[in-house]
Amino acid sequence: MSSRFRRPVLITAVALIGWYVIVLLLWAVQPLSDSIPVSIDHSLKKYEPAGRQISQQVDCNTLFAGSARDAGPLPALPVQLPGYEPMQYPPRAACVGVQRDARIVFGLNTVFVLVGLAGLVLVNRRYSNESPRAAGDQPVSALPA
Repeated sequence: MSSRFRRPVLITAVALIGWYVIVLLLWAVQPLSDSIPVSIDHSLKKYEPAGRQISQQVDCNTLFAGSARDAGPLPALPVQLPGYEPMQYPPRAACVGVQRDARIVFGLNTVFVLVGLAGLVLVNRRYSNESPRAAGDQPVSALPA
């Protein structure tokens, strides 16, 4: 492989591996969070619009954890004014969808990096199998001289 092609292939490989490490360390190993719409909050203060739909933040595990969240109870919801139904969580499991989606995104990122590295290996093989001609070499001609 000529040095003309070796350096860009090496730089691209280092960039792909660097991207993967950055995604892994700055995103994938960090805990996730889920925002769950719970109900309409009728206990809001006067300066806030009454009857506003609110969501509750729930801390989740990382995408590498075996369970989406710890077994502890969900965070407590605000108490409603008398005469209104108490707030409650919807029947969907907290953090399950967030963790599933994060795993899909991380899997797609992994496939992207692996395909990119495989492409670089193919480029490397293609150009390393070509033997460069010496400056004085002439192509063989079928015509007599």
